Amino acid sequence: MKKYILIYFSFLIAISFFSACKSNGTKENEKEQLAKKGMVPVNASIFKTDKGWGYSIFVDNKLFIRQDIIPAVEGNEGFATKDDATKVAELVLNKIKNNEKPIVKKEELKELGIIQ
Repeated sequence: MKKYILIYFSFLIAISFFSACKSNGTKENEKEQLAKKGMVPVNASIFKTDKGWGYSIFVDNKLFIRQDIIPAVEGNEGFATKDDATKVAELVLNKIKNNEKPIVKKEELKELGIIQ
């Protein structure tokens, strides 16, 4: 009798485990579909650092990128102004919203007037 009870509970645990995995996968698929439709919140936050200014990008209210130095250039300099950090953060936000890789190139920094 104990053997059957053990098998029964093992079976219940296995079913619970597989159900949990399936529902989690479903939630991830739903988020992926919402992201493709542009329905997942994507936003930026600008912050002051000891090197200047930086920005964070949040996707679905989770930290996705924290950039406290100017990307694509040598050295570890922060953005000179809050406005500079905001311009690059907006560039990255637009790339994410357009399903592009959020990579910042030197040419883009020059176009925005961040570097010469």
